[in-house]
Amino acid sequence: MKYTTRWQYFIAAAANGFFLGVLFVWTYFRDELAKIFPTWRASDLSLIFSVHNVVICLSLLGAGFLLKKLSNRVIVAIGSVGLLVGFGMFPFLPLDKPDTALLMATILFGVISAASVGIASTSGYSLYTQWAPDHPGKMVGTIMLALSVAPILMGALCSALVPLVGVLQTIRLVGVIASVLLMATIPFAKPPGAGDHLPPAPVRAENIEQREFRPTEMFRMPSFWILFVFNTVIRASGLMIIDFGGSIAIHFGLTAILGMLYSPANGTANIVGGVLVDKLSTARVIILCGGTLLLGSILLFAGNAADSGFLVMAGLLFGGLSYGCGTVHSTASMRILFGQKHYALNWSYIQLSILIAAACGYFAGVLLDRQSGDYMGVYIMILCCALLTIACGIAMGIYMKRQAGVKSDAAAPQDQGG
Repeated sequence: MKYTTRWQYFIAAAANGFFLGVLFVWTYFRDELAKIFPTWRASDLSLIFSVHNVVICLSLLGAGFLLKKLSNRVIVAIGSVGLLVGFGMFPFLPLDKPDTALLMATILFGVISAASVGIASTSGYSLYTQWAPDHPGKMVGTIMLALSVAPILMGALCSALVPLVGVLQTIRLVGVIASVLLMATIPFAKPPGAGDHLPPAPVRAENIEQREFRPTEMFRMPSFWILFVFNTVIRASGLMIIDFGGSIAIHFGLTAILGMLYSPANGTANIVGGVLVDKLSTARVIILCGGTLLLGSILLFAGNAADSGFLVMAGLLFGGLSYGCGTVHSTASMRILFGQKHYALNWSYIQLSILIAAACGYFAGVLLDRQSGDYMGVYIMILCCALLTIACGIAMGIYMKRQAGVKSDAAAPQDQGG
């Protein structure tokens, strides 16, 4: 049987991911906004990003329910228009009223733009993984790679535009570009039809019962909660690197764009992580992510002690590698462990972990204020995330071995009787 051509859906998935990655340019915007609003503290800027994380989390869950009533194309259109409005209104921030401007920035970026990206991302992940049942990790890796490349490309664009038109107009232009790009994917935003012939999904041992799990059934599985904790800590570390990467680079006398080099590392790990997810067990990938983040943490401490921007940037790169591999893993593993049928809703539930991760990001901003710009508290939090990630991998491995043993014991009498 000749399978349906799918390359165009990989391209559409990449465009969807690029749209999602636009919000991560915040690490560049925050320092430029602080220049025109000098009364905004580091914790104020972190609060905007934390609100954005919370709203994304809630919108992911809401989108899981919306997809039962609206088509993917409608969801994508809503997301595109929403980001255009959220970014497009930034030039209207009043420069003479910093408190009002802070509230407006929180609503525009943290609420409207974040909600738009949240619903569009749920649509993208749940839709395009259906076109790659044989390689869900590679499809998720494609989306995540584009998401990771977006901050670098958009950051370079911002560096050129801000001196010419200012940061507020630059934010508007970035919103226009991202919205148009997402709108272009609408013709491809459809699930496989009856006439599409796709390779079958491989049988994975991790889905012990080889069935489709409803959310209520999934909640009773320890594997879900281990994955939930893993997703929480790996996202907490990643969000701290995204939020403070540019500022850390400036702190060591480097340009903000160097602080965003975590992004290509993240992107590289997205593809590598996608392949690993398709090849290795869930537990091994989690432990690999934790080990990589632990190495990044050690480099951050070493760089801070030696006052070496090079070592600190290397630490951020390894943090980006861990975050990239981890986000691909948690997204693809929901499909592998619990099936495709209820994937959109199941995936949105595990993204509730972003609420906790966002709280960690805000707490890191408060620490930064109290320590007068010393990033040691942030480095310690990233180290804790690394250790918890490794613990999750060990726990997942133990659980999977026990479940495999239970299944073997249950099948043994039947085999002997046959």
